[in-house]
Parts: sequence; structure tokens; C-alpha cells
Amino acid sequence: LSSIRPSVSIAGGEPSLYPGLTFILNTLKRIKARKPILDTNGTGLFNKDLIHSINQSSLEHINISRRHYNQEINQELMNLVP
Repeated sequence: LSSIRPSVSIAGGEPSLYPGLTFILNTLKRIKARKPILDTNGTGLFNKDLIHSINQSSLEHINISRRHYNQEINQELMNLVP
């Protein structure tokens, strides 16, 4: 794939919770993927190891979405309310 320099968007489910995300990020950097993007709801971004992997990666964009504009409803939908 490195000869065609694909543009890659990592999305679906919640990629920040996927245990193999660091491997994917390292692979995209190694093959010099063009414009790698991570689409996430941010759930896994509380993980310090993942943040380190993202900082070391070649990601050019991180799109963070919310499930609802209201903070309380968003937290409830994402199971962030204790």
C-alpha cells in the first residue's frame, strides 16, 4: 500500500477502545499513509497510553463527535454518568 499512499479514516464502533489501535497507528505511520484521520466519540481518550500513541502517530485530524448537544444527556448516552 505504501506505493499508492492511501488516505485512511479510522472509524466505526469506537476505535479509541479497540486494543489494536496503536498497531494500526504505527502501521499507518510506517507506510506513510496520506492524511490519516481518527473518528471517535472520545471515550478512549482518557487512556494515557493511547494519548501517547496518538502523539507519536502520523494522524493529521481527530474528529470527536458527541451524541447529544446537551452535556447531561450526552454523558448519559455515553455512560459517563456515575
